[in-house]
Amino acid sequence: SVQAKGECLDTYVYLRTGSRTLVCPSTLTRKSAGTDDIFLAGPLRLEMREPFRRWRVQYKGLMTDESTGEQVFVVLAGWWKPTSDAKWRYNFVDTNTFEDQLTTRPFCLAKHVKHANNLLDTSDLVQWGELHCELSIDGEDTKESRLRGLRARYRDKVQQEQQLSVYFDHGDRLLWSRRHSENGVITHGFIACGDQKIVPLNLINKDSLYGLNHGDDDIINFQQMGFPYAVSKISQPITFTYTTATGDIVSVTRLTVRHLQYDGHAFFIQRHTAYKNKPAPNLPIIPEYTAFGCERKMPVLRFSHRACQDSSITGGKAANLARLTSIAKGFIVPRGICVTTAAFEAHLDAHPNIKKLVEKLGNQGQDLETCIHIGEQIGAGLCGSIMSEKLKYEIRDALQNEIEFDARFAVRSSAVGEDGAELSSAGQLESYMEVEIDDVAEKVLMCWASNYRRECISYRRQYGQPINPPMGVVVQRMIENGVAGVMFTCDPVRGDPSKIVINAFKGKGEDIVSGTVTPDAVVLRKNDGNVIEQTEPCCLSTVAQSGLHSAALYLEGLFGGPQDVEFIVDIATDEINVVQSRDVTGRERESDFELRTEFNSSNLTDHECFTMANVGEVMPDPVTPLFISCTTKLYDSCFMSENEVMTRSPRHYAVGISIFQQRTILNHGEVFLRTWEETEKDRIAEIALAGQELFTKEMLEMGKQRYDRLHKLFPLFRIAGLLNIVLRDSYIQRDLAFENSQVSRTLIAGGTPAERIRNLEKQLDVATKV
Repeated sequence: SVQAKGECLDTYVYLRTGSRTLVCPSTLTRKSAGTDDIFLAGPLRLEMREPFRRWRVQYKGLMTDESTGEQVFVVLAGWWKPTSDAKWRYNFVDTNTFEDQLTTRPFCLAKHVKHANNLLDTSDLVQWGELHCELSIDGEDTKESRLRGLRARYRDKVQQEQQLSVYFDHGDRLLWSRRHSENGVITHGFIACGDQKIVPLNLINKDSLYGLNHGDDDIINFQQMGFPYAVSKISQPITFTYTTATGDIVSVTRLTVRHLQYDGHAFFIQRHTAYKNKPAPNLPIIPEYTAFGCERKMPVLRFSHRACQDSSITGGKAANLARLTSIAKGFIVPRGICVTTAAFEAHLDAHPNIKKLVEKLGNQGQDLETCIHIGEQIGAGLCGSIMSEKLKYEIRDALQNEIEFDARFAVRSSAVGEDGAELSSAGQLESYMEVEIDDVAEKVLMCWASNYRRECISYRRQYGQPINPPMGVVVQRMIENGVAGVMFTCDPVRGDPSKIVINAFKGKGEDIVSGTVTPDAVVLRKNDGNVIEQTEPCCLSTVAQSGLHSAALYLEGLFGGPQDVEFIVDIATDEINVVQSRDVTGRERESDFELRTEFNSSNLTDHECFTMANVGEVMPDPVTPLFISCTTKLYDSCFMSENEVMTRSPRHYAVGISIFQQRTILNHGEVFLRTWEETEKDRIAEIALAGQELFTKEMLEMGKQRYDRLHKLFPLFRIAGLLNIVLRDSYIQRDLAFENSQVSRTLIAGGTPAERIRNLEKQLDVATKV
């Protein structure tokens, strides 16, 4: 469950696997941590890769085992894909609801009209689907699972709600709901049948829903299209309840049910809004500021200046230090300044030859060696250039006003876009320690030059980042006689958030980041700060370890996720100095399982049957993601339109053609067993397709369960369809095929990338018509 509460996300995760029940209590996280397509809620990550068609689901964090009370490290990752089209939630509203309101309150017509209009304006939707995932608990062997159920999106305010959803083994899916909102009571329901038909559903005995937790013979009587549809309980219910951040109480009951001879798993959800809502939840504010006007042209900014928080002009490292300076709690951020991107651009304007090379680098294609060669020329030019006296003066003046005169400085690169949550360029850009004030200007030039090193350009090329981002430079007071180190607020290898891993060394922290020294290692238990293991003897005192533990908890809570923290501990006072805090990178990368299964099709049930007969010869090679995204659905729509019993092809998923491990396969049930009566009597079609009989007795029985009998006039319908193809469609398709070939030649002929994209879209339009 994920709910937006102002600028926060309120999440609750309940996982039952085998005999174990694992719970992640209601968690409040910062909404701004994600984007429009990515929702980050503590250990839960949801990515919308394709609307209504493909979501990535990842949980990597701690959960509590209800039987033992212990916390375990859970990693769940996989893909949610649909087994039905997305439906507007109120497609099948029970009209008796409105009739009752009109009858009981006939003079409130304006209110009833407003109620109906508000209902039409809602964008709530529901969609059945399958989560194909891999689960690991405390590093145990991974378990692959297919979890099927309902995905629902609610946006209107609800005072009270009861919802029953059932997923049957043979493919039928049932949804019934009653919602109490400020607009009144809304009752609705429908069945998504295994043969892809959607029919309305009405509840007959309303009290039976509330008896799910009592007795063994409860039967819920529905009515679909005038026929009875009874659902009976065949297992004891399992119920859990949780409270949201605003005080709403949610009760969820899970049980096994049966309709005729078919079993299914059901979820009954009851939601009650708190009588008195709690105030909107808030998290500590992270300073965010966007520089404008003359602020964007300032060549030097102090950490305490609000414009320094704008990473577009100071770079990732400097912006982070500016934010940390304003919210430091239990630690100190050494004072310093940032030489901004405006100073870098002014330096390029003063050296046109270098500026031309930078522009040339940004216009290069995929030729890596050419980019590296140009980068080397830029680096050599910057190192050999002379900084303007004006900029030298401004840097010196800012340092003297901000820091004592006899201090030494750390000069570090701060490129725009570095140290993000997905990728980090730690150790690639240059840093200089123990720099005297007279040498700062020279080191700034060398930091600028490091932005164009071979390893930086190769890294950005590999991960699709901008090849020549603007560069800021941080100049910060050095801490003398200190222990420097790097602290991860989760295990950086396994991602285990129950541990804090510290690497420390009596020397320069940059040596640890770059991997040039072997540091002392300390592992702390996050919840109490106790030492799990450490190097003996250790350069960090017990007091320093306690201070680092407190700083780790504060920074992780503030930024809403595991942090990679660079620090220096003053040996004399055990004072904690933080010189960097960024998101731990790589935690969200896809696992091998996710990479293998991203484009696999969903399965409606566990009893689907597939074949590569014929299609394995026509398309023997692995298909690309572009092919899957653009043409699989077109082939499927064309394929199923020839099947006279398929009245409508779904929009959000393919029915007859499936993808498995980048291979194209056919779904027996959808393609052939829809006409199981014909198939059972005449086996010629399958022999013509595969050279042998494909369908077993069990497969034919599955077809009888899922699909209705054919219409008596079905043979005539089929003959009429064939005549239509021969006498009409063949001529239309001939013209379209010619147009398609012309567009294909244009696409191959070349042109700019934009022209190729337009040609590809035109080709898809023609293919759709075909």
